[in-house]
Amino acid sequence: MNIQSIFYKDKKGGFNKRLYMLYEYLSTKDHRVHFIGTERLPISNKSFGQHILRAPFSQTENLLFWLYFMVASFFKSILIAKKYKIDKIMTFSPFYTFLSILPIYFLGIPAITFVRADNLKHGRKRIRNHFFNLVDWAGIKISDKIIFVSSTLKDVYQKRHRIPEAKATVLPNNIPKTYLIDPDTRNELRASLGIDSDVFLISTSGVVSEGKNFSFLIDSMTQLHVYGIKLIIIGDEAKNSGEMERLRKITEKLSLREHVIFTGWQKDPVYFIAGSDLFVLPSKYEGSPNSLLEALGCGIPCLGSKIGEIVEILKYDELIFRLDQKEVLIEKIKRARLKPDFYEELKLFSKQRCHHYRFDWEKEASKLVL
Repeated sequence: MNIQSIFYKDKKGGFNKRLYMLYEYLSTKDHRVHFIGTERLPISNKSFGQHILRAPFSQTENLLFWLYFMVASFFKSILIAKKYKIDKIMTFSPFYTFLSILPIYFLGIPAITFVRADNLKHGRKRIRNHFFNLVDWAGIKISDKIIFVSSTLKDVYQKRHRIPEAKATVLPNNIPKTYLIDPDTRNELRASLGIDSDVFLISTSGVVSEGKNFSFLIDSMTQLHVYGIKLIIIGDEAKNSGEMERLRKITEKLSLREHVIFTGWQKDPVYFIAGSDLFVLPSKYEGSPNSLLEALGCGIPCLGSKIGEIVEILKYDELIFRLDQKEVLIEKIKRARLKPDFYEELKLFSKQRCHHYRFDWEKEASKLVL
């Protein structure tokens, strides 16, 4: 089968990780994937064809870049579809399905759209959100099947765009394997960060953005560091938004430089997570956070903010905190540090949720595409 897909450029983060995983899986199962984008992806499979649009201002990603990319994608998508006799179109956003509208409409090629996040929560500008609301509607309208990463996200989009139930399904992210490290490796990893073995280490991870709300966790450290607790923030900005600089300034202002460590982007963040004692994700919004699932796979207790997508994963009230009740989170972390029984209780609940997400994601995703 010949499958066509569009994505603008190689990026860091869980969104791209899953997209690349699916590209790789389909390409190794006797299917040919044709990718359209502005730069090559780190995929070298011979069944993965890359059709590159040389877009201006690719580094800055300004308005001219996006206008060029959209117009070029419209025409490139139908040319590739005709030349390679494309059987299916598969994208990871209604926006990219919308860019495939010509082969879908004129050639009758069925489209499968994975919805990984709510586009309207990733920006505050009214014009931007009106635009994405429109292209989301169009992309969903021309899709034959829509696969949501969570039931929470599915409910949001069904209410917003009146999607028929028969057209929508849910495939959450998974925990592909267990990430456990031995005590010696744990101590070596901590030593590389200048952290003693007896420190109670909190980790959090993800692409640094306002939505991840890492400042909430940094602020909590003003009351927690006196208990021998340190925080590591694993990740960096996908593009220069100024959020990382803002977090560093907050850390300096609160005199927490010795207690909050920024590791920067890590190719394998799970090893840093596995070397910690507790994972905390204070996000304001999410799709289905890979970092949280990876942390569950590390066998450590996890806490997350009370938003639908995180509650769907963690389920138990003991693992949830509200963003308007910072003291509740601080108290839970203190108890985890000082009371072994409570720590083991959190660990047990987290282990139970880990089992729920152990399945072959690529295999299940490919079934929905094919």
